[in-house]
Amino acid sequence: MQVASRQCVWKLTPEPSYTAFYARVSETTTMEIRLGQAVKASGSSRIVVHWGDGEKTVASAGWTAGAMRHIYGAPGTYLVRISDDVRTWGMSVSGGISVYNTALGGHALVSLGSRVTAIATYGFLYMTLPGKLELPTVVSAGNRAFENLTGCTDLVIPSMARLSTAAFKWFRGCPLIHCDNVKSIDPDFFGDGTYDWCGATDLYLGSLTCDEVKAMEGFPFGAMHTVRFHCSDGVLYSDGSVV
Repeated sequence: MQVASRQCVWKLTPEPSYTAFYARVSETTTMEIRLGQAVKASGSSRIVVHWGDGEKTVASAGWTAGAMRHIYGAPGTYLVRISDDVRTWGMSVSGGISVYNTALGGHALVSLGSRVTAIATYGFLYMTLPGKLELPTVVSAGNRAFENLTGCTDLVIPSMARLSTAAFKWFRGCPLIHCDNVKSIDPDFFGDGTYDWCGATDLYLGSLTCDEVKAMEGFPFGAMHTVRFHCSDGVLYSDGSVV
């Protein structure tokens, strides 16, 4: 079975808030959409998925990657909306990368609801998402959540306080990370001398001064000289020089 491709859009509409993407169904009348992992937000009684073809699925709890599925009866482009009752979100699946590669590769990003605070383990694994990826309320990301994420021009994570080596392992193709509220960076975030963990070249740390970043344990976090730390009072290079 050929898997449907999706095109996702950021901030589809300001109100109401929900997670959304476009499902582009073509070439067959039995195209199946499989959603990534989702965990129900605190205080929510259910999660409602509107598939865009008049059908909906009501879940009393979250689901594991690939467990939430829907088959469309005809080709077309469908707007899939998920009620703003999701706390953890992921688009790919642990142990079954091939299931999602054809469905998600080469399209724009997902619009996440305002209650999504965590990206699941392998959440954006091996995805190509052209353009800016904004995760405004995400405070944590699981192991290898951004591994080999490519095509992204700017990853915006304003609520995240720590840059974890595990979450960004082999992070590729996105040179900019806007993380203005980060307070700690793992000592081997950019590499341990053997492996290149994170391929970003510009980190925007607007809440920190150059001296504060230099004083952080582990600086320069395995970074090469091409990495720039954009601080509140200047640009800090990994060799300690400031512009």
